[in-house]
Amino acid sequence: MEYSHRLLDNDEHVVAVTVGPGYYESEPSMARRHNEFANRYAAKTCLGEYAFVHDPNVDERMQQAWWKRTKNYVFVCKQSR
Repeated sequence: MEYSHRLLDNDEHVVAVTVGPGYYESEPSMARRHNEFANRYAAKTCLGEYAFVHDPNVDERMQQAWWKRTKNYVFVCKQSR
């Protein structure tokens, strides 16, 4: 698994998550690994609550090649009140 992170001007974070398929791994399994990593990363980055700008569970088209799958997640940290 690989990832990259960048902060946009409007305090939104973008994390691109790339996974390679395991031996006989299915597309739904890789999608779960994408989502689990993105959620853990957002929680760690925000040190608390966060919200994805777009629902990460929507089945968006991933950048695909036979050896890897990449999906972008955009999230914001929620401020404590």
